Amino acid sequence: MRTVLLPNVTLVCVDCTDKLHLAEKAIERSLEECSFGDVKFLTHDKTRKHAVKIDRITSLEAYSRFMIRELFHYVNTSHALVVQWDGFPISGEAWTDKFLDFDYGGAPFQPTDTVGNGGFGIRSKRFLKTCTDLLTNDNEHPEDQWCSVRHRSELEAKGMKFMPPSLARKLSFEGRSWDSQEWQGVPNKWKDSFGFHSFLSVLPADKKPYAIANHAGDAGDVCYGMAAFRALGGGVLYLSPHNKYPHPLDSRWTRTGGDPEWVNNLKPLLEAQPYVVRVQYTHGTPFSTDFDLNRFRIPWARRTAKDFDSILKLHMDAFGLPLPNEPWLAVSDPITVPGRPIVVARSERYQDVTYPWGKFAYRHGDRMVFVGTEREYNLFKGFAAPKFHIPHYPTKDCLELARVIAGAKVFCGNQSLPLAIAHGLGKPVVVEEWSLNANCHIERPNAVYGMPEELLT
Repeated sequence: MRTVLLPNVTLVCVDCTDKLHLAEKAIERSLEECSFGDVKFLTHDKTRKHAVKIDRITSLEAYSRFMIRELFHYVNTSHALVVQWDGFPISGEAWTDKFLDFDYGGAPFQPTDTVGNGGFGIRSKRFLKTCTDLLTNDNEHPEDQWCSVRHRSELEAKGMKFMPPSLARKLSFEGRSWDSQEWQGVPNKWKDSFGFHSFLSVLPADKKPYAIANHAGDAGDVCYGMAAFRALGGGVLYLSPHNKYPHPLDSRWTRTGGDPEWVNNLKPLLEAQPYVVRVQYTHGTPFSTDFDLNRFRIPWARRTAKDFDSILKLHMDAFGLPLPNEPWLAVSDPITVPGRPIVVARSERYQDVTYPWGKFAYRHGDRMVFVGTEREYNLFKGFAAPKFHIPHYPTKDCLELARVIAGAKVFCGNQSLPLAIAHGLGKPVVVEEWSLNANCHIERPNAVYGMPEELLT
């Protein structure tokens, strides 16, 4: 492979997230394709290779502001090539010096064909200076839209030249377009462009740095599916409400994940796992998917006897994997609630009305703490423990929920997200099973199903 020499181009990556190794990998992949006049990793961590220390950027809005108002000060060549963890060169042979005849270039947005995307693209030094000096009253976020849509006419009036779409497509392509809420449009496949942006883009296997997985289950399903994803080697996970394997009688019976807000609640827990590169929402099944974790539903769709296997086993069987013999979820900094070693959760679904919650609360109520929604807590208080003050520990997201469960001595609850997390963490569990389908029944030494008499006396 020929290494392309680009002495007039600075390779730039701006990243202050908690996964800087992903940005480092993007830089490394870029350097495999090209030799640049300068390489700058603008980050808060000066120990990183190629690092140039900047004040920590803590939001997407602040990132956009930096790219428009500050990036100029860090580029000393005629052009800068901006890369991100999910956008970088993958075919140095596709480079042409015609790219340097323009001040701004990136993958055309769909469906307007407007140039273009800023996640991976080229900008001239004079373009950066013009942006720095351009006075506007609007929010700079998202920065590529600010440049290429909202203020393109002002920038062109100052002499800035935007790549035509035909050339921009040779520079970069993007799997789908981003509207600040979700990825949209018809997925594109790579066609010999210099680079790409977004792992929704369909890349050749030899140019794909991470495996892509997709899941459309509800949160508990996703947590069980992480055991299979871990065994498969991990990678980038997309969550969406779209599922290829719905219930054969009525698709409404197939519970799926929700909107981007729902994904953002689950995302911190999943991204805390070392085998998960990144978690993102998309409204449909990515065409770039390597592992469709929704395959666990195939026996259910066919209404076979396997429908009554555990959700964990269904996920593992879908890829011919053995059941895990160790935890597949982990969290740092467990939260221990003082004097409350028993964490309890009870969702409104999958309940056993004969389960002796009242007796259990009578025996252990002074050592219990409830996790779950406010509604679930109020229902539990009224049903199981009206005479006892069992405190409620509200959690801001699934990561905090997992930290509380990790800090307990035992988890007790029904088939629910908290139980899936407890199983994944390998915590001792006492489970209220749903008689019609005990699909969270996992045989392991510290798991008890039903309510042993010794816990009630």
